[in-house]
Amino acid sequence: MFARRRRKNAHTAQLFYVWAELVWVAHSREKAEICRAVGGVVRRMRRKFDWDGDWAAVTAFEAIWAEEELRRELPAGHTLYHQMCTAAGRRQRSDDYLFRLIDGRFAQVRLARKAETDPHLPETKIFPTFKGWKANLAGDL
Repeated sequence: MFARRRRKNAHTAQLFYVWAELVWVAHSREKAEICRAVGGVVRRMRRKFDWDGDWAAVTAFEAIWAEEELRRELPAGHTLYHQMCTAAGRRQRSDDYLFRLIDGRFAQVRLARKAETDPHLPETKIFPTFKGWKANLAGDL
């Protein structure tokens, strides 16, 4: 009786490990598909936009991280709260990111790497076009 119970428990454990591995593989494939999709968007942004100074286009992994971090940091009432944003660029010497909004505008955001409660944080400047952002950038220097 105990031998049968041990075999049954071993079989159940084996099935659990197979199931867990299948879930992990499915999740990995889903992440890979997301990375491929984001990578395509990032490659198009690299070709489309001319980056100057210490600004550069983000990689697919940086884009995913920046978008998740932005969602984590935004409090209710913030300008970008509930807006679809795609990371486009990053300032090399700081945590400033440029996000493209779904309506074609651009937002320069300084990520603080912590969840905010003040609706004015993280600091955000919105520009109507990439050229408008770049002109403002030239004026800041």
